[in-house]
Amino acid sequence: MINKIVKLFLFSLVVLLLSFFILPVKTFAFSISPIRSEVVLDQGSSFDLKLKIINDEDETLNFKLGVIGVKQDEAGRPIFLENIDDAESWIRPNLEQITLFPGDSEELIFNINVPTDIYPRLHYLGLKVDSLSESDGEIGITGSLVSLLALQVAGEATEELKIVTWGASEYITWNKNWNFDLSLKNVGNVKMPLAGKLSIFSPSGEVIYNKDLYLGNEILPDTIRIFKEDVNLINLNKIGFYKTRIDIQFGQTRQMSSYDYHVFFVPVWLVSLLSFVLAILMIFLFFIFSRKKK
Repeated sequence: MINKIVKLFLFSLVVLLLSFFILPVKTFAFSISPIRSEVVLDQGSSFDLKLKIINDEDETLNFKLGVIGVKQDEAGRPIFLENIDDAESWIRPNLEQITLFPGDSEELIFNINVPTDIYPRLHYLGLKVDSLSESDGEIGITGSLVSLLALQVAGEATEELKIVTWGASEYITWNKNWNFDLSLKNVGNVKMPLAGKLSIFSPSGEVIYNKDLYLGNEILPDTIRIFKEDVNLINLNKIGFYKTRIDIQFGQTRQMSSYDYHVFFVPVWLVSLLSFVLAILMIFLFFIFSRKKK
């Protein structure tokens, strides 16, 4: 009896596994082209940008079209959000929704109208395509694809970078592990590549540390980039002010911006010695005052 139960269990398990791997799974598949576009327009001009949607599924799919903004987080990663860029309102698809039969494709038009008197700068946007499904009378989104659009409003390109903050976590320290914080802001109107270099100078002006820093990918206009760097100065032993310098190279023109920060270092042995001398002095003073009271 037990053998029959075991055999029945094993047979059921095999059937379940086979059904999982063999039976078809319902998926929604579609693609868009191109996945990235770059457009340069003058103020007050317009342009029709084409986007092709392909239904790769074996059933009819409904799609919804829209425009979203793209910005960078403090680490340089893209974030897709609505209503973060005025340029979102400049772009309108010729259709807000479309239905495609299995294997069909459709080329849609996104009309771009740049207003007059707009400050020349680069705008990163997303042409968004949502796949829709209906269940119990409610419409939901089963998948989304975004075609990136780099829209440059023509005009004079300004490459300008601001070092917002630069410095170590401690101004006076006996710790040989120094933690630095750097924040940059692109105050120009174009995206810019970044490269950095950290140098530390001894009180006598000798370079004791030098390192090239990777500051991430290109920084977009009006974006802040935050960077942290830990430096272990194991051979540090001299008291004094140490100058830390950050050099930032930015833009296609390879401009340079620098900022200095000073750290006062006190060796541990000197701190221990001063503490010992102070303790002896306090004991001596206590002894003197005690004798005077007698």
